[in-house]
Amino acid sequence: MARELARKSLPYVESEREPKPRSVGIPLARTLWLRFVLVLVLLSSMVGLGVFQIRLHSDAIKCQEEISSLTRSIDQATLENEGLRKEVERLSSPSRLYQEGERLGMKPADEILKLKEF
Repeated sequence: MARELARKSLPYVESEREPKPRSVGIPLARTLWLRFVLVLVLLSSMVGLGVFQIRLHSDAIKCQEEISSLTRSIDQATLENEGLRKEVERLSSPSRLYQEGERLGMKPADEILKLKEF
């Protein structure tokens, strides 16, 4: 206690009373851990976004392949319909119908009969 009284009575000297600088904030180990977690989160986010982009691109490629397949099917059906239309024209031509009628033993009518509408 005598020492304390002696210290209090001595004149104040700034160099002796200057406090040691204390670290303010987060300790170094915790800072490194937070940096590691932040980098890990950023890297996993980048990988996740990359995988998402690849999936979107592969879905777009699948859709494009399906569109190409449907376009080929439409082109093929159009060609087939055109062939069938030509065959209908050929089969329903008057000269062909006349020949087919003769082959079956039919003769043209002597007179044309019209039915009256009721």
